[in-house]
Amino acid sequence: MASSVLDLVKHYQHAIEKHPNDENKVLRCIDKLFNLAVTVQHLQETGVGRTVNALRKEPGEVGQAARSLVYKWKLMVAAEESDTETDTNNDSEPTF
Repeated sequence: MASSVLDLVKHYQHAIEKHPNDENKVLRCIDKLFNLAVTVQHLQETGVGRTVNALRKEPGEVGQAARSLVYKWKLMVAAEESDTETDTNNDSEPTF
């Protein structure tokens, strides 16, 4: 049975929260999250952004990987908000 993206996000978030001192496990989870097709809705429903954001201050590879993932998600959120604003502007009645 294939897991949904939401289930996978929750799984990796739980693993990070359960084993915050296991650098290899945290890095593997961040890598898996980086390669998932996460949406703004997934971030809102799970709160995984806050979990990963807390890791940005960690030294070494964990902090760098967390910063990269947060940056990727911020770009994705900005792009989605931009698309929403464009759609909203296009739906309005033209003024003459």
